[in-house]
Amino acid sequence: MTSYQPIFKIKEFEKKFNLSAYKNFHVGRDVRYFFGPFYQLKSTPFIAVYDAQHKLLTSWDGGAPVDKILSAINKK
Repeated sequence: MTSYQPIFKIKEFEKKFNLSAYKNFHVGRDVRYFFGPFYQLKSTPFIAVYDAQHKLLTSWDGGAPVDKILSAINKK
């Protein structure tokens, strides 16, 4: 997860939702505004799901319902 928000807000969000409990979930601040242009984002939130080989499985502009995200993560 990346954000442009101040780091203290990102840390608050990370703590509130206990994101450190998820070993493959990484949180950081995009201080150079790299991710928007790199992924050609049209809106936020933007969600991308990758497999263990770092291959993009699917993505959503503007977010997605939790059941769709979980379905994409759990596909074999």
